[in-house]
This record gives sequence, C-alpha cells and structure tokens, in this order.
Amino acid sequence: MRRIRQLVIILVCVCMVAVPSCGAGRGEPVMTLGDASVTDHMYEYWMCSYKAALMSQYSDAKDTDEFWDMKLGDGATAESFFYDLTYNYIESNLVAMYLFDEFGLSIEDEDREKASEIVSDLEEAYAGGNRNDFNRLLANYGVNADLLLEIYLEELKSTYVYNHVFENGILTVGDEEKEKFLQDNYVRIRQIYINNKYDRSKSSYDESGNFKMAPLDEAAKAEKDRLVTEALYELSEGADFDEVYEKYSEDKEYENGYYLSVTTKNIPKELINRALTLEVGESATVETDYGTHVIKRLETDEGAYGKEENADFFGDFKEQVYESVFSDYISSYYDRIEVDHDAIAKYTIRDSLPNYSFQY
Repeated sequence: MRRIRQLVIILVCVCMVAVPSCGAGRGEPVMTLGDASVTDHMYEYWMCSYKAALMSQYSDAKDTDEFWDMKLGDGATAESFFYDLTYNYIESNLVAMYLFDEFGLSIEDEDREKASEIVSDLEEAYAGGNRNDFNRLLANYGVNADLLLEIYLEELKSTYVYNHVFENGILTVGDEEKEKFLQDNYVRIRQIYINNKYDRSKSSYDESGNFKMAPLDEAAKAEKDRLVTEALYELSEGADFDEVYEKYSEDKEYENGYYLSVTTKNIPKELINRALTLEVGESATVETDYGTHVIKRLETDEGAYGKEENADFFGDFKEQVYESVFSDYISSYYDRIEVDHDAIAKYTIRDSLPNYSFQY
C-alpha cells in the first residue's frame, strides 16, 4: 500500500535574489517530540511550501494584505486560518518523524536515491548546476541544498509510517470506520435543475480545453426563467418535491441522488457549499453558471459508498477513509509536542515566500 502524498508541485521561474545562503546546519529546534525535532530552518521551509500549496488549492487566495486581513465566516482572518492549517501540517510531519524512529523504520536506498536525484535536477534546472547559485535561491525559503535533501527524506517518513501502521494492524479500517466517515463528511441531495444560463448546442471548448459557454438567446432564456418560476411557485404552494422534480428537472441522471463532500469534483462549489449547510428535509435554491438548482437534502443511505448506483461519487472514498483514520492517529500525539513559541512567533503566512518550485 503506497500513500499518495497530496502536495501541490508547480514548477515556475524564481527570480534570483542576492541573499547569503543558509548555513549547512539544521538550525535550532523549535518543535520537539521525543528525540525528533523541527528546526527553525525546516519550519520556515514548510511555512513557505504549505503557503504555496494552500494558495494553489484556494482559488480566491491572493497574496495581499487585504486578503490576509480578511475575516472569514467563523470570524478568523485568512492569515490565522492558513497559519493554523500550516501549523498542523508541520505538527504532522514531526509526529511522523517521531513514530518512524519508534517503529525502527529505515528509508530504502531507492527512495534516498530518488530524493537526491530530484535535488540535483532542481539544481540543474534553476542554477545551471552551480551549487552556490542554487543555495542562494533556496535561502529564500530558509534552507540550502543539503537541508533540502534532508527535508525531502523527513517528509518520506510519513509515507513509511502510514504503510507500517496499516500493514501491521496497528490501525484498521472496517465498515464502522467507513460508515462514520460517510455520515460525517457526505450529504445526499436531489436537485431540480433547469438550465436558464447557457446554450449547450453553441458551447464549445477552446484550444486549452476550457469549456466556453454560449449564453441563451433572449427568447430561450425567458422560457427557461418561466419554468424556474413555475417550479418554485409549485414548491412554495406545498407541491411534493419529487413530483416537481419529475415534471421540471433537466437532470435525472442520478435517481438515487448526488452524494457530495468538500472534495467532490466537477460540481459547482457554490452548490456543494450550500448542500453541506442543509439539514435532512431542507431545500434551497442555488444559482450557478450552469443554471438554477433547487436542491433538497435527503437521508444518507447506510453503506451508500458500496452501492453500484452511487459509484460515481465514491471513487476515492477508501483512500479518504484511510487518510482520515491515519490523521486522527497522528493528531493524538499533538499534545505531547513541545513548542518554542517565542522562536516561531516571527513566522507568518503573509510574510512567507510561497515555495512553488522546490517541493518534493
């Protein structure tokens, strides 16, 4: 079993900055668990790396003071939200380093060689094979080439620990864990969908493969808007949702409903976000670029992840459950970590340089 590391790796050009390269040492410990430690250099590198990964995942993220000061739904700022996520990632790395030693594991020569080759390839690509120039680039993220290689090897330990605990029965995943994950993370909806936004027959794909939607002409839009109004009126007058669905919906592909989670792809995010806020039996109207969606949350069927009619929604369900169980296991060690809060106080998300180029 090989764990898929969810790190965003995007190679972009980085301007060379005239700063001194960091020393060859690992730096001073700022987080410790047993004999394992994260140093200040490692902490800075991971702040920069996870900032890049998170900004790539959140399409609305902008590296500006206005964005970092922005208040989110729970009252936290974007800075504190992103920082807390990053801090947890670093804690997870430290716990994996600790458990790696506790379990007496060792990194295989093949993986060491691969990590070393990646560092060499980056040095060639970004500094023409010149180690001094490469170190000057890496200094922007708190490391040099030697420490970068060491960090790559430290990151691999999470995969080794993951494989070890499941292969040796330290952690197990059965029907109970799967059902709990289903109920905690998925909602089931049915939607009355009316396309009052674009003309399918005139829409196309551009050279980059992006879908370009052609708007409906005035008459067609007016007719579709009329149908939306009728459907909403009938629902407001107490009509049965399923009957209105049968009468008006242009989407009847999934008679058993849609199963949605925060990781669901190819479904408009605004629809997912609204669905996740509904209680069973509640309905809501959501407007997207694709039309009007009247959604109703249904009961989540027990064992839905294993039913053939729901297969399109649970392609990576097993991996998600394993990741969740492992994450809970790792986080159970967090309260044992000793942190030098004064030493890490100088690091912020907004001031960290996003590391898009030098991740494993």
